[in-house]
Amino acid sequence: MFRIVIEHRYPQVEQKLDAILIKLDRMEKRMSTAEDTLDAITAKLTEQSTVEDGMVTLLVSIKNQLAEALRGEQLSSAAQAKLAAIMPLLEANTKKLSDAIVANTDAAPAAVPTDPAPADVTSAGSSKSKSSSSSSSST
Repeated sequence: MFRIVIEHRYPQVEQKLDAILIKLDRMEKRMSTAEDTLDAITAKLTEQSTVEDGMVTLLVSIKNQLAEALRGEQLSSAAQAKLAAIMPLLEANTKKLSDAIVANTDAAPAAVPTDPAPADVTSAGSSKSKSSSSSSSST
């Protein structure tokens, strides 16, 4: 049994193919690194969104709880002055955080919880009857 092998070598073609393979390998490594980086960025953005959403919810909740706690209560003029100073700061912080979220978000931002017409806490010293709030709580 005889076997004849005829080999034709094209050194220039082989060199070019080797160069192409090396470049493809480099590209594959860069793509892998880029994908890892994108995955890390996505994870950080998800974490950040969760924190931001929690902060907005917390600020709105504090405002609502404060308004509810003060509904119908008689406050001293000193307490009214402190409250009048606190509420705009709380609202400004909520707006600042919401604006930062919107400014740094490509997609439409998640709905920010809003308070359903809280009591006017700046006039919490006025005589507001508690009977109106207790009659609406029966279901």
